[in-house]
Amino acid sequence: RVFSYLTTIYSVTPEAVQIRFAAYKSEHSLLLTTGNLQRYLKRQEFPEAETVPPVPTLQAYILPPHRPTNYGHQLNHMSLSSQEFSTFTASDPEDLVFTVCIPLYHLPNLGRPVGEVSVDISMDLLERLCRFLYDDTEEFYILDSGGHVIFASDETLIGGSLARQWPAEMIRLTQEAGERGFYVDRTCCEDIRICKQISSATMDWYMVKSIPKSLIHRNTNRQLFTLLSAYILC
Repeated sequence: RVFSYLTTIYSVTPEAVQIRFAAYKSEHSLLLTTGNLQRYLKRQEFPEAETVPPVPTLQAYILPPHRPTNYGHQLNHMSLSSQEFSTFTASDPEDLVFTVCIPLYHLPNLGRPVGEVSVDISMDLLERLCRFLYDDTEEFYILDSGGHVIFASDETLIGGSLARQWPAEMIRLTQEAGERGFYVDRTCCEDIRICKQISSATMDWYMVKSIPKSLIHRNTNRQLFTLLSAYILC
């Protein structure tokens, strides 16, 4: 029944790399690898500190991009494709995942969760969603409130902490902007910087972008040049 439930999650989240169910009281970990639909069951102890989610009761949370792990299971690599095998052995940025964690409770007792479902989702999903939001001349980041890089136009930065100071300053100014959750900085000499808050019950992310002013004015300058050329010709 549990594996059937995990398969249902995969059917509505096709970008999931693997789905894990941790049952604290029975001390079992169940893992479903979606590439080959292999099922793994393992006895596993859960320390008391690990069973307390870092969010309020009945709330899910998202872990920043990281290398996928097998959650202590011994995977059958013979059944994995070459691409799936590289996901667990290589270190390319595109192999990173972000994890949606869903604590489970035995109602009506809400004192402590009895388990948790962890869904590892491929970064390909964010790449597809963000590919139209920037070009090669722009800097683009999605950051969480802790400064972790969820996504970036520079793939080498994904999963780490951003060393540059101006995105953190943009986040601070956006927070001070209040309910609008949007801030534009035009004081930079060469760029216009934009920050937009992406907030929900499970995440507090910020989309930060730096656009060269020359790029913004390029189309306007082209139109002006065309009009002036036509005027002179006439």
